[in-house]
Amino acid sequence: PQAQVKKGWVVQVGSFSHRDNAKSLLDKLLSAGFAAFIENSPNNGNDDIYRVKVGPEEIQKDAEQLQVRLLTEAKVKGIVVSFP
Repeated sequence: PQAQVKKGWVVQVGSFSHRDNAKSLLDKLLSAGFAAFIENSPNNGNDDIYRVKVGPEEIQKDAEQLQVRLLTEAKVKGIVVSFP
């Protein structure tokens, strides 16, 4: 799905300093059928930050509905942020 949406919205559900923690959440979401991915972000010379995101959606309202689904179906809280 990422390749199909050039600009839009995702639900960020986690931010981790250890990739293994991000991978664990990613696996949980993928198993539940969500289109999740990890975004690796450099952290000003410190360890990288690994953000787990779900989506993307072209329309913000669709991402907000996805946010509700994540909470009700996977018990995972998230915030809607722009993509990329």
